[in-house]
Amino acid sequence: VASAGGTGYASLADALASGEPVSLLTNTTWPTNAPVGTVAVNRDGYSILLPPNGVSVDGNSVIVSAGLCTLAGEGSLYVTFTDLAAIGIATAGRTPAQIAADLQSLGANGIPKWENYVLGLDATLATALPYANIAAGTAADTVEVSLGGVTVNELAGAKVTYKVIAVENLADFLNGGTESEETRPEDPVSFSTVDSDAKFFRIKITIVIH
Repeated sequence: VASAGGTGYASLADALASGEPVSLLTNTTWPTNAPVGTVAVNRDGYSILLPPNGVSVDGNSVIVSAGLCTLAGEGSLYVTFTDLAAIGIATAGRTPAQIAADLQSLGANGIPKWENYVLGLDATLATALPYANIAAGTAADTVEVSLGGVTVNELAGAKVTYKVIAVENLADFLNGGTESEETRPEDPVSFSTVDSDAKFFRIKITIVIH
């Protein structure tokens, strides 16, 4: 991707390590261990063209405001400084590892901040929680249960599904109850009310990141 002193190199890091002036030959990837925030660079007469999403150029500074953040044992999420600030995570002068550790800490609602980020919940509010939203069904003798309180952040790149668990007695939740199929967040789940004096519902959310 670069040449230095007449030698071609497969990575920008190797070219820079040569100590010779470097010419970029094609697209290159921003180093994953680079600090976030504003990074001063010596352009030495070269132009930085077409930076990737989340990266901008201001004079001799490259500003990284978005990108993948890797969470230990979980996977990677696409994050932006604006969205991180909204859930109470500082980014100025912080490394990716420090930001990732903050994302795995619990929000005021007892849910990991990265899950709040994916589900569009305000991690600074103890009351910001998903819930089972119950409404009359489109067919007679049915109710529809949907995922309430959640607005999935599609930018994050996570897959979100949910199940509804239904019982006729609260104590039955200990035995699992009747469980629906995995459902998309925007789709409701229908339950019959025939031959049932009452029903109680719980929501089970699954988040998968890669």
